[in-house]
Amino acid sequence: MTTHATLRIDLDMSGGALRLLTRPGIVVNTDSLAIEFARVKARPAADPGTPVDLRVEVGGRMRYGQVLVRPPRRTPFRRSPRP
Repeated sequence: MTTHATLRIDLDMSGGALRLLTRPGIVVNTDSLAIEFARVKARPAADPGTPVDLRVEVGGRMRYGQVLVRPPRRTPFRRSPRP
């Protein structure tokens, strides 16, 4: 549980991937992240009218990797085993 409305993540990462799984109400800002030979892929919030519960600011430096921001994948309903 966070006590503030903003969470700051400072990176100094070389290689690899940072994956942030979000939900509606969480906004991720990667504008202050310096990238070198890296890729940032951030999907926008699902609905512009959703109230913001938490702002995540990602800053620092990323080299030779990727930052991926997305909601969790949907999984199909699993059937219970038959008796």
